[in-house]
Amino acid sequence: MDLALEAIMAALIGCFATVFIAAATMICKRIRAKRSRIEATQAPIPKPSTTLTSIAVEESVLFDPSLQISMRDIITATNNFSADLIAGDGRFGFVYKAELPSGLKLAVKKLDSSSFQCFMEFRSELEILGKLRHPNVVRLLGYCITGADRALIYEFFERGSLDICLHELYLNRSQFPLCWRTRKKIVVGVANGLAYMHDLKKPIIHRDVKSNNIFLDSEFEAHIADFGLARMVEAQHTHVSTQAAGTVGYMPPEYEEGYAVATVKGDVYSFGILMLEIATGKRPQSRVAVDEKTTTSFMEWAKRMVAQNRESEMLDPNVWVWSSRRGLDESSIREYFRVSFMCTKSNPRERPTMREVVELLARDFM
Repeated sequence: MDLALEAIMAALIGCFATVFIAAATMICKRIRAKRSRIEATQAPIPKPSTTLTSIAVEESVLFDPSLQISMRDIITATNNFSADLIAGDGRFGFVYKAELPSGLKLAVKKLDSSSFQCFMEFRSELEILGKLRHPNVVRLLGYCITGADRALIYEFFERGSLDICLHELYLNRSQFPLCWRTRKKIVVGVANGLAYMHDLKKPIIHRDVKSNNIFLDSEFEAHIADFGLARMVEAQHTHVSTQAAGTVGYMPPEYEEGYAVATVKGDVYSFGILMLEIATGKRPQSRVAVDEKTTTSFMEWAKRMVAQNRESEMLDPNVWVWSSRRGLDESSIREYFRVSFMCTKSNPRERPTMREVVELLARDFM
């Protein structure tokens, strides 16, 4: 009996020991797991990475394979966007002259931060513009992004904007005022550029045709800048990709009256105003003296002069100084103003298309 009792006792002790060891093991595992969770919550939170994505932090997209440039290069070439290198003041930011170490000169438009809060939504549209090629449209070479900075890269033209050549040449005596033949060449170039963009399968409307957006090369060939930019900027604020835009003096009456949708005929109107500006040398926003006591708007003055058959008197005085008399035929001058007034008709339906304008100009100019 003693041996049997001892065997039973030994078996019971063995069972208790096994249960105790198993329980202790489980408790230890739970303690270790709990300690790990506590240590994880007390561990220092890692700092956000400074390289979240290449798009969010820095991106350079170039449409010309021969061009290699980053935002850092642009900042260096513009001396950190120095005011001394401003080449123009556009609607959405300043344009800077940038010269790379290779000697290549570029125009860089630094967009206002408020203009393109959703810049990346328009990458595909910028890429479309970057693929377009026409001798009278400024080439978009690419864009760069770093943080809040957005910069568009364009071709650079030494003669600068048409606005400067028309209205500020007296500040630079090394350049001559534009003769009549040159002014007509500029008009034809702008017309061809607009017609090309309007004739695309999916037409691109400029929305802000004006002398500030026309640049001249060494041969006085016209190049239209900022195509499509107004639509992209306005779209992010309104979600209406066809919202009207423009500049006072060039803006068609339907826009001023609240017509919300921009059309190619709006560009035609602005082009007609540009034709008048190029011929007269007067800014469309300015008041024009009728007599010693009376002034009127630029457009009302032009209408009055044409109604009185005084087209020749409307020409910029510099035209008569620098143009050959043979090139200043009265009938040619009247035809010029006739075309401009066709473009500026109040009813958009009565305005010609830009392709028709090109054909009208070719009959008289070429």
